Amino acid sequence: MGDDAFEMSSGANGNVLPFNWKKLTLQFALGLLALIAALGLLGYFFKEPLFTVSRWFVDTFGPFGVALGFFIGDVFPNIAPHDAFLMFALIGGLPFWTITLYAYAGSIAGISICYFIGRAMRQTRWLTNFLTKSGLRNHERANRFGLTLLVLGALTPLRFTVGGLACGAVEVPFWKFFLVAQVRILRVVGTLWLIKVGVMNLVQ
Repeated sequence: MGDDAFEMSSGANGNVLPFNWKKLTLQFALGLLALIAALGLLGYFFKEPLFTVSRWFVDTFGPFGVALGFFIGDVFPNIAPHDAFLMFALIGGLPFWTITLYAYAGSIAGISICYFIGRAMRQTRWLTNFLTKSGLRNHERANRFGLTLLVLGALTPLRFTVGGLACGAVEVPFWKFFLVAQVRILRVVGTLWLIKVGVMNLVQ
């Protein structure tokens, strides 16, 4: 295989975690505080436009819009903001647990697609470069940290997509990948609760 093949041998730093725990924890905490503050300010200063957009979203797409938003957001990171779909659905009148169920289903469907993309493209230059930029410089690191990244991506600011692609690239058994991916529901419930606390008390 060429120099860019994902199966190249491990380097001297193969046992080093591909992420900084302290930085990740700080980002996660600051992100939660920023989310509460931003959503609260949005609800306070733009109450009527927020209601209008949210009702339009729910009337037009219903809960399937939430599922589609999470699906797209996990297959194509940084394109669809998950939190916005949760906020529109909640303010638009959808029940808390209905939103949770559809968001969870869309996310699991999306990350499963990422897994199969990783398996199908595991020897391509594109996937090698993508995972290298994410801190997985070789096959051993992806095999060692793929499931860890999947969990962290499901719960923290790390991209969920990376864990799915990595698990597929090293051919983690699908049942194991799918089982671990279920922790995503914790992020969905937690974020939705924060939105409810940060926005709904201001817009009602």
